[in-house]
Amino acid sequence: MERAKVRKARKHKIEDWEEKDLESLSDDSQDEEVKKMQNYSSDIPTGKYEQQKVEQALIMEKVIILRLKADLYRYLCEITDGFYNRECRESALKTYQLASAESCRLSPANPLVMKVALSHSMYYYEILNSLEFAMRILGEAMFEAKEEYAGFKRKASEEELKDYHETHKTIEINIQKLRSELIQKNDDS
Repeated sequence: MERAKVRKARKHKIEDWEEKDLESLSDDSQDEEVKKMQNYSSDIPTGKYEQQKVEQALIMEKVIILRLKADLYRYLCEITDGFYNRECRESALKTYQLASAESCRLSPANPLVMKVALSHSMYYYEILNSLEFAMRILGEAMFEAKEEYAGFKRKASEEELKDYHETHKTIEINIQKLRSELIQKNDDS
Protein backbone atom coordinates (compact mmCIF):
# COMPACT_ATOMS: atom_id res chain seq x y z
CA MET A 1 0.00 0.00 0.00
CA GLU A 2 2.74 2.43 0.94
CA ARG A 3 4.76 1.50 -2.17
CA ALA A 4 1.84 2.57 -4.35
CA LYS A 5 1.69 5.92 -2.54
CA VAL A 6 5.44 6.45 -2.98
CA ARG A 7 5.24 5.62 -6.70
CA LYS A 8 2.29 7.98 -7.14
CA ALA A 9 4.14 10.78 -5.32
CA ARG A 10 7.25 10.23 -7.45
CA LYS A 11 5.17 10.29 -10.62
CA HIS A 12 3.57 13.60 -9.66
CA LYS A 13 6.97 15.10 -8.78
CA ILE A 14 8.39 14.06 -12.17
CA GLU A 15 5.39 15.44 -14.05
CA ASP A 16 5.57 18.72 -12.10
CA TRP A 17 9.32 18.96 -12.77
CA GLU A 18 8.85 18.36 -16.52
CA GLU A 19 6.16 21.06 -16.74
CA LYS A 20 8.29 23.55 -14.80
CA ASP A 21 11.31 22.70 -16.96
CA LEU A 22 9.41 23.37 -20.18
CA GLU A 23 7.84 26.52 -18.80
CA SER A 24 11.19 27.84 -17.63
CA LEU A 25 12.57 27.81 -21.19
CA SER A 26 12.14 31.07 -23.01
CA ASP A 27 11.10 31.17 -26.64
CA ASP A 28 14.72 31.72 -27.74
CA SER A 29 16.04 28.78 -25.77
CA GLN A 30 13.20 26.59 -27.07
CA ASP A 31 14.26 27.52 -30.61
CA GLU A 32 17.86 26.65 -29.73
CA GLU A 33 16.76 23.26 -28.40
CA VAL A 34 14.81 22.57 -31.56
CA LYS A 35 17.85 23.49 -33.70
CA LYS A 36 20.07 21.18 -31.63
CA MET A 37 17.64 18.31 -32.16
CA GLN A 38 17.57 19.00 -35.90
CA ASN A 39 21.38 18.95 -35.98
CA TYR A 40 21.43 15.62 -34.16
CA SER A 41 18.89 14.14 -36.53
CA SER A 42 20.93 15.30 -39.55
CA ASP A 43 23.81 13.08 -38.36
CA ILE A 44 21.68 9.95 -38.71
CA PRO A 45 22.29 8.28 -42.09
CA THR A 46 19.05 8.18 -44.01
CA GLY A 47 20.02 7.36 -47.58
CA LYS A 48 21.08 3.98 -48.85
CA TYR A 49 24.53 5.28 -49.80
CA GLU A 50 25.07 6.75 -46.33
CA GLN A 51 23.99 3.52 -44.68
CA GLN A 52 26.40 1.54 -46.86
CA LYS A 53 29.23 3.86 -45.79
CA VAL A 54 28.37 3.27 -42.14
CA GLU A 55 28.23 -0.51 -42.69
CA GLN A 56 31.62 -0.43 -44.48
CA ALA A 57 33.11 1.55 -41.59
CA LEU A 58 31.81 -0.99 -39.08
CA ILE A 59 33.22 -3.86 -41.11
CA MET A 60 36.58 -2.11 -41.32
CA GLU A 61 36.63 -1.54 -37.56
CA LYS A 62 35.86 -5.20 -36.94
CA VAL A 63 38.62 -6.31 -39.34
CA ILE A 64 41.12 -3.96 -37.70
CA ILE A 65 40.30 -5.29 -34.24
CA LEU A 66 40.53 -8.92 -35.38
CA ARG A 67 43.84 -8.30 -37.15
CA LEU A 68 45.36 -6.60 -34.12
CA LYS A 69 44.10 -9.36 -31.84
CA ALA A 70 45.61 -12.02 -34.11
CA ASP A 71 48.89 -10.08 -34.27
CA LEU A 72 48.95 -10.00 -30.50
CA TYR A 73 48.51 -13.77 -30.34
CA ARG A 74 51.28 -14.14 -32.94
CA TYR A 75 53.64 -12.04 -30.82
CA LEU A 76 52.71 -14.09 -27.76
CA CYS A 77 53.67 -17.23 -29.67
CA GLU A 78 57.20 -15.91 -29.91
CA ILE A 79 57.61 -15.50 -26.15
CA THR A 80 55.65 -18.45 -24.76
CA ASP A 81 56.28 -22.16 -24.78
CA GLY A 82 54.49 -25.39 -24.03
CA PHE A 83 50.75 -25.30 -23.47
CA TYR A 84 50.48 -21.50 -23.73
CA ASN A 85 52.34 -21.49 -27.03
CA ARG A 86 49.93 -24.03 -28.48
CA GLU A 87 46.95 -22.01 -27.24
CA CYS A 88 48.39 -18.81 -28.74
CA ARG A 89 49.02 -20.55 -32.07
CA GLU A 90 45.46 -21.82 -32.26
CA SER A 91 43.98 -18.50 -31.17
CA ALA A 92 46.09 -16.58 -33.69
CA LEU A 93 45.09 -18.88 -36.53
CA LYS A 94 41.37 -18.70 -35.66
CA THR A 95 41.49 -14.93 -35.34
CA TYR A 96 43.37 -14.49 -38.63
CA GLN A 97 40.78 -16.70 -40.31
CA LEU A 98 37.96 -14.58 -38.85
CA ALA A 99 39.70 -11.40 -40.01
CA SER A 100 40.15 -12.87 -43.49
CA ALA A 101 36.50 -13.92 -43.63
CA GLU A 102 35.31 -10.46 -42.58
CA SER A 103 37.69 -8.77 -45.01
CA CYS A 104 35.99 -10.62 -47.88
CA ARG A 105 33.14 -8.14 -47.41
CA LEU A 106 35.53 -5.34 -48.45
CA SER A 107 37.24 -4.66 -51.76
CA PRO A 108 40.36 -6.80 -52.26
CA ALA A 109 42.20 -3.58 -53.16
CA ASN A 110 41.41 -2.08 -49.76
CA PRO A 111 44.73 -1.60 -47.92
CA LEU A 112 43.23 -3.16 -44.80
CA VAL A 113 42.48 -6.39 -46.67
CA MET A 114 46.03 -6.44 -47.98
CA LYS A 115 47.41 -5.85 -44.47
CA VAL A 116 45.36 -8.74 -43.11
CA ALA A 117 46.83 -10.98 -45.83
CA LEU A 118 50.34 -9.73 -45.02
CA SER A 119 49.94 -10.38 -41.29
CA HIS A 120 48.35 -13.78 -41.95
CA SER A 121 51.22 -14.78 -44.23
CA MET A 122 53.77 -13.69 -41.63
CA TYR A 123 52.01 -15.95 -39.14
CA TYR A 124 52.47 -18.91 -41.46
CA TYR A 125 56.07 -17.96 -42.17
CA GLU A 126 57.26 -17.09 -38.66
CA ILE A 127 55.18 -19.35 -36.44
CA LEU A 128 54.26 -22.38 -38.56
CA ASN A 129 57.38 -22.26 -40.78
CA SER A 130 55.27 -22.74 -43.90
CA LEU A 131 57.04 -20.71 -46.55
CA GLU A 132 54.91 -22.00 -49.43
CA PHE A 133 51.59 -21.19 -47.76
CA ALA A 134 52.80 -17.71 -46.78
CA MET A 135 53.73 -17.06 -50.42
CA ARG A 136 50.36 -18.35 -51.61
CA ILE A 137 48.46 -15.99 -49.31
CA LEU A 138 50.52 -12.99 -50.44
CA GLY A 139 50.27 -13.96 -54.11
CA GLU A 140 46.49 -14.28 -53.99
CA ALA A 141 46.14 -10.97 -52.15
CA MET A 142 48.37 -9.23 -54.69
CA PHE A 143 46.52 -10.72 -57.67
CA GLU A 144 43.06 -9.85 -56.33
CA ALA A 145 44.17 -6.33 -55.38
CA LYS A 146 45.49 -5.66 -58.88
CA GLU A 147 42.23 -6.89 -60.42
CA GLU A 148 40.09 -4.62 -58.24
CA TYR A 149 42.38 -1.58 -58.27
CA ALA A 150 40.53 0.33 -61.00
CA GLY A 151 37.21 0.20 -59.13
CA PHE A 152 38.89 1.00 -55.82
CA LYS A 153 40.77 3.95 -57.30
CA ARG A 154 37.53 5.68 -58.33
CA LYS A 155 36.08 5.59 -54.82
CA ALA A 156 39.22 5.99 -52.69
CA SER A 157 40.60 9.14 -51.16
CA GLU A 158 44.21 10.26 -51.67
CA GLU A 159 45.16 8.88 -48.27
CA GLU A 160 43.66 5.46 -49.08
CA LEU A 161 45.48 5.38 -52.43
CA LYS A 162 48.77 6.26 -50.73
CA ASP A 163 48.16 3.52 -48.16
CA TYR A 164 47.33 1.09 -50.99
CA HIS A 165 50.63 1.80 -52.78
CA GLU A 166 52.67 1.50 -49.56
CA THR A 167 51.02 -1.79 -48.64
CA HIS A 168 51.39 -3.06 -52.21
CA LYS A 169 55.12 -2.26 -52.12
CA THR A 170 55.50 -4.02 -48.75
CA ILE A 171 53.79 -7.13 -50.10
CA GLU A 172 56.04 -7.13 -53.17
CA ILE A 173 59.14 -6.87 -50.97
CA ASN A 174 57.92 -9.75 -48.79
CA ILE A 175 57.14 -11.90 -51.83
CA GLN A 176 60.66 -11.29 -53.18
CA LYS A 177 62.16 -12.14 -49.79
CA LEU A 178 60.14 -15.35 -49.50
CA ARG A 179 60.86 -16.30 -53.11
CA SER A 180 64.64 -15.91 -52.66
CA GLU A 181 64.47 -17.90 -49.42
CA LEU A 182 62.51 -20.66 -51.19
CA ILE A 183 65.06 -20.77 -54.03
CA GLN A 184 67.91 -20.95 -51.52
CA LYS A 185 66.10 -23.72 -49.63
CA ASN A 186 65.65 -25.72 -52.84
CA ASP A 187 69.31 -25.20 -53.82
CA ASP A 188 70.43 -26.52 -50.42
CA SER A 189 68.32 -29.68 -50.88
